[in-house]
Amino acid sequence: MSVDLGDLLRGSGSGPRSPLDPDDIWVRGRRRRRVRLALTSTAGVAAIAVLAVVPLTFLGSPQPVIEPVGPVEREEPEETTDDGDDAVDVPAEESDEPDPDPLDEAGPADPVTEDDGPVDEPAEEPVEEPKEEASPAETAVAPGPDPARVAEPCARHEGGEMRAFIDVVAPVAEQEVTNAVDLVGCASVFEATVSYRLTDAAGTVTEGFTTATAGGPEIGEFRETINLQGATAELTLEVFWMDASDGSERDVQEVTFTARS
Repeated sequence: MSVDLGDLLRGSGSGPRSPLDPDDIWVRGRRRRRVRLALTSTAGVAAIAVLAVVPLTFLGSPQPVIEPVGPVEREEPEETTDDGDDAVDVPAEESDEPDPDPLDEAGPADPVTEDDGPVDEPAEEPVEEPKEEASPAETAVAPGPDPARVAEPCARHEGGEMRAFIDVVAPVAEQEVTNAVDLVGCASVFEATVSYRLTDAAGTVTEGFTTATAGGPEIGEFRETINLQGATAELTLEVFWMDASDGSERDVQEVTFTARS
């Protein structure tokens, strides 16, 4: 509300103005001043009331809960296993103790040995089998003719080729005899005549002939006991048949044996 000072000085109405009274002017001015102060005080009280109501309204309304904000920790990337499952990240507790040495957890290490290269193993010595010594009662047995072949000297030649041959069955090589030797064999020769000759290192000891059971082309066995004439040591017996056309010796068979006294 504004008051025009001119109106106050001039007065109200359109009538003639009364002479100004200094006291009246002072009273009016003081009144107007009080009015202004009242208005100003009213406005101030209203402002204070508003300021008082606003906090109460603010405090009466539900307030959001603000949690205290701590230091921001950086999240470590989670480890994953080979199967694709997320591994649980368990924070390790801080400790003043030093981290364990992985070598200590693995246990004592194997002692380190120097490699001197391949070790030559000693060669195994061959084990000699004990030899069986012949007892004094045992004596070496000299070779001898096969009794089965001596019994049937022509058994192997039955149904053979029709050709001349002589097969001596006894004696055999390295056989030992005394005084006489038995001549046994099978033959298919001209006129069934089988000739023989006994020699030693000095020459002929004895010679002669025997007759087979059959002449060529058939086969027959022959048997003859030859006297050694007192000869000893190594002897050679020659058995053959004579070719009638030229008198040559054919199919000569030689057997070397030993004569004992």
